[in-house]
Amino acid sequence: MLKPDLITREELYEAVWTESVQSLAKALGISDVGLAKICKKLNVPRPGRGYWAKASAARKVLKKPLPPLSEDQAESYRVSLDATQGGSAWSREALQHLAEEGVKIPTFSLDVGSTGVHPLIETYRGTIERAGTKVKELIAEKACLAVIVSPAQLDRSMDLLQRIFAGFEEQGYHPEVLPPDPRGQNQYGYSQSMPSRTGVRIKNVFVAFQLMEAIETLEVPAPVQPTRTTRANVYAPPPRPTYEQVGTGRLILEILDPAPHGMRKRWQDSGTKTIEKGLDSFFRAVMAIAEHQNEKEQEWERQRNEEEEAKRRKQEAETRRAELEARRHDLESRMLDLQEAEALRHFIQMIREDADRRGVDLEVDEEIRGWVAWVEGLAGDLERKAIQTLKQRRHRTKEPSTAGYRPPDETETRLRGEVDLWRRRYIYGRR
Repeated sequence: MLKPDLITREELYEAVWTESVQSLAKALGISDVGLAKICKKLNVPRPGRGYWAKASAARKVLKKPLPPLSEDQAESYRVSLDATQGGSAWSREALQHLAEEGVKIPTFSLDVGSTGVHPLIETYRGTIERAGTKVKELIAEKACLAVIVSPAQLDRSMDLLQRIFAGFEEQGYHPEVLPPDPRGQNQYGYSQSMPSRTGVRIKNVFVAFQLMEAIETLEVPAPVQPTRTTRANVYAPPPRPTYEQVGTGRLILEILDPAPHGMRKRWQDSGTKTIEKGLDSFFRAVMAIAEHQNEKEQEWERQRNEEEEAKRRKQEAETRRAELEARRHDLESRMLDLQEAEALRHFIQMIREDADRRGVDLEVDEEIRGWVAWVEGLAGDLERKAIQTLKQRRHRTKEPSTAGYRPPDETETRLRGEVDLWRRRYIYGRR
């Protein structure tokens, strides 16, 4: 017999072909699903359907050989304490593996009296008894279990809810009752007031469900009115019919949120089949929906991260482009200042040469001497500004608005820009 410790491939192979999987799983303190996952992880073949029936009938059956160990294959498996206490957890991989082999997970048929009344049922049962079928309006205002049934179906509904809660808690998940949220959001991201919800949180996904009774609308017969003597030509219309909603006794268990997306979301009494007989399907659906929603949220998170990363890279590229553009504009403006300073000095030199040819002394005329000194100082200022430290960056002037009224400062900026463009094209020969 195997023990809940380190299990080797050879020991597991001999055990599963000597004793049934159910007995081995019970001895290890785990479920059939957990033992099936261990066999799959260690690549240990198991007997197929009908093997033990043929063996008990003394019929000759073939035993599948143990395949050789591959390079990346584990030789042993250690059953942890959490696995022996927490159950199978209904993972999608294990469910699919068992479904392929025809293994069915048994329905949770727990004894309600042995586990005691669940605290949520004990807290909200009195409120449900007083509200009856008006719980639907009540959960929009305050926290309450989503059980919308008539008083005749209250005991059965509480018993069914007790089994559901106990089934989830056996797997390590605790049912919750969320209060109403006036600022909630629906599945499309729009604001929507959310009523109180009953459900369980699996993989950080809250799966909400409700238990309700099917209602039918019946016409209430009008009371017999005493006959009154009226004139023959006076028309007396018949009384308007009135209706009332009456519970049918058929319960409906429905998953409300998140959207199942093609999965089953409703279980109801039909004929001889009751909801209690389909709880295993309900549990599997809740697990599958939670896993599907968790995968979808992870995909959304991955897409958001990719979009944010792309936005960040775009901003960095834009910053680098703007920095390069600023550097190029700064370099170009400095070169233009140097060219302008050189042109001014060349212009003064030409004036001095012309004055020498004509025999004019520029030092005598104070006005001309002052003007020449001003031009030379302007050329010196342009040259000093051109070779100043790069920390004082020259940025390109923003283009003024072309629509609407232009203030005087914008008009002056535009004119200065046009003059600068003309100077580049026709004086320095730059485009």
